Amino acid sequence: MDVTDLSLWSFYKIMILQILQKNKRILRKIYRFLIHLLDSG
Repeated sequence: MDVTDLSLWSFYKIMILQILQKNKRILRKIYRFLIHLLDSG
């Protein structure tokens, strides 16, 4: 593995983690909505 690949990978990982942190609230709402649909269905 190249050093540039490694730094790119860590950069992408940080980006993904930040996006997940921002979207966690939205994802939880979607998750609850899906569970509600499954329960009522």
